[in-house]
Amino acid sequence: MLTRRKTQLTLLLAFLAGALSAVNPASADTLRADWSFEVLLNDKPIGFHDFSLTGDGERRTLTTEAQFDVKFLFVTAFRYRHDNTETWTGGCLESISANTDNNGDSLYVRGQRFDNTLQLTDQSGRRELDDCVQTFAYWNP
Repeated sequence: MLTRRKTQLTLLLAFLAGALSAVNPASADTLRADWSFEVLLNDKPIGFHDFSLTGDGERRTLTTEAQFDVKFLFVTAFRYRHDNTETWTGGCLESISANTDNNGDSLYVRGQRFDNTLQLTDQSGRRELDDCVQTFAYWNP
């Protein structure tokens, strides 16, 4: 009985160490974390939304992919595709490249920080934002 408990405890500790290392790696300067969400509509799966965060020092790169398909009577009634790559330095957005297909409507955002200004371009035009810009980020509450 004691051997079985030791084995269970060892397996539990190994699992916890692996799970924690995905979010809190051994080196304080490097980072790797992944989040995967199953997307449901009326308790039925329609797709996924995945996030992957990597980093080195103050620099972070976040990649995102989402795919949803809503079917009605075996026909796709709604289709959504999204991919995004963001780079961050010191908690501020440095660049963004996002593409979205929202049921046939194509949307995009491109942005790059130059000095203290984030220059953004999307289908409606170009604009500049000052200071530290942040997007909605699950990984950075």
